[in-house]
Amino acid sequence: EFRRVLFRSTPVLAVDAEAQNELLSGKDCGLLIRGGAEEFARAAFGLLHDPDRLRRMGDDGLVLAGSYSRRVMGEKTLKIYEKTLKKS
Repeated sequence: EFRRVLFRSTPVLAVDAEAQNELLSGKDCGLLIRGGAEEFARAAFGLLHDPDRLRRMGDDGLVLAGSYSRRVMGEKTLKIYEKTLKKS
């Protein structure tokens, strides 16, 4: 699960697919890999050889993970319920 990876300040390496695109689009906390195992390995080794980028992406991922915490998601859901009830 991405959230667990992000909470560990670890960049996400994911195969390019719709759900991953939505999560990672416009954020610098992971890489979407287009292709197969060779491209995936190349991306992983590239990050391992760039510790500054690896650290920066991990930090950005930790910030993103906070926006998906159970508490934050619960508060967002509660606000939606409250707005819906006010309209009723």
